[in-house]
Amino acid sequence: MSLRALVIGLTAGVLAGAIAVSVLNRGAAPPADPASADHAPALPEDAGLASRIVLQYHPQAGDAVAPIYARLLAALGDEVQVVWVCAGDDELADLRRRMGDAWPATRSRTVLVGKPISTWSKDRFVTLAAPGGRATLLAPSRERSTLDLRTNDGEIPWHLARQCGDLFGCRDAGMLFDGGDFLVAEDRVFAHPALIEKNADRFATPEALRRHIESQMGRPAVWLTDDPADAPLHHIGMFLTLLGSRAVVGDVRAAEPLCDAAVLADAGGRMPAADRDRLADQLDRLADRLAGLGYRVTRVPLMPSAAPRAWMSYNNGLAQTRGGAALYCMPTFGVARMDRAAAAAFESAGARVTAIDCSAVWRLGGSLRCLVNATGRGIDGRQGGR
Repeated sequence: MSLRALVIGLTAGVLAGAIAVSVLNRGAAPPADPASADHAPALPEDAGLASRIVLQYHPQAGDAVAPIYARLLAALGDEVQVVWVCAGDDELADLRRRMGDAWPATRSRTVLVGKPISTWSKDRFVTLAAPGGRATLLAPSRERSTLDLRTNDGEIPWHLARQCGDLFGCRDAGMLFDGGDFLVAEDRVFAHPALIEKNADRFATPEALRRHIESQMGRPAVWLTDDPADAPLHHIGMFLTLLGSRAVVGDVRAAEPLCDAAVLADAGGRMPAADRDRLADQLDRLADRLAGLGYRVTRVPLMPSAAPRAWMSYNNGLAQTRGGAALYCMPTFGVARMDRAAAAAFESAGARVTAIDCSAVWRLGGSLRCLVNATGRGIDGRQGGR
């Protein structure tokens, strides 16, 4: 199996297909009462410092991901706890060898699942806030995939709960999803309308599914777009980053003059012009929608290639806060002018930027956010949302 087949195969088809529902939701979702849920709410993705992360590993992706893990851990510091998930002892030994001195000396746990898995940790589950330090992992309903790696990945949250029961519990969400289908803020959960097709045999209407999402996540849920045809065909974190009251939205038109087409050669070149124009228009309308919801919107370069879901996305990073100030671990791609413009965009949105070189992985369908699942965030000495 090639590295491309290993990694991009897991995302291929996830968001594909037409969704035949014309109107999902107008404006913000009706208020949900988090107290009505029988569990803690979903952990916001832009609040507090990451205090615990889950990272997955497959040796065929080792050359690409081990340096990213090393740079990320250096940026997060010694206080972050890392839970490494591998197939077995041989894979774990390979990872440790590649990491070298960057392997955390303390606060490290390992989970061995006995079967090959991918490196895409973000999609395996959604984390519910953990006031006492023990998080609940909201897992997609089990479904056998035609891809063995994806089937094996579906067992990871259950392995985490069994092998690290002091850190994690796990429960079935009663729906099919990828973690990237959601973006969790403090006051709402954005949901990608691709969820409707994935769950068509479980929920009679989009509204029924939306209310189920609210009941599971304990936060108001809102569809990302009013019209499913307006939703970019990728996970939300590939084109949208939330930084408190700021929303940073990808901008294809801003990227084009900053990125030479030769950089995209091994990903098939630029996305076809008609598809690129459609994506650019979708992102413009998303920016307008977010402004209408009260966010202050900043645009950041976004460069899609002709390869399915292979985008140079600066949105695909890790957002944090310390003392009310935004911190952002931002992927970079070795395209100097575009990397600088992206950093300037996030800085103009009020974030302090730490660059993490992800030039070895973007062609495979994701980058930093896709590789990291933050399952704990420390806010003023506590775990959970602000």
